[in-house]
Amino acid sequence: MAHGLTGTLILMDGFFLQVLEGYRHALRERFAIIAADPRHCDVNVRQSIAINERTFPDEWMALRHGDAVDEGLRVGFGYVPGFPGTHFGGEKLVAFALACYHTYRKTQSGAL
Repeated sequence: MAHGLTGTLILMDGFFLQVLEGYRHALRERFAIIAADPRHCDVNVRQSIAINERTFPDEWMALRHGDAVDEGLRVGFGYVPGFPGTHFGGEKLVAFALACYHTYRKTQSGAL
């Protein structure tokens, strides 16, 4: 759990979806670093909320490639490349990331 942060990172069609969770000051510091990195463009925060319990407690940005994302999830969430804000608000992005995470965890445990 680097920097006290957890979350998930998904790469689909050349675009990243990242969910970060942790202490507010650590999140602000990490986001500033991400936003300042010249390899990144169009970096934005779609949702910032306080939580009582971590959603991804055992993860530190374990990258998931989009080709591993179930087609049913893509269709069910109305996936559009780039995760445009007109289709994916913050709440929907987190729900999508969480669904991908749960599918991944089931696969890793042999449940699928």
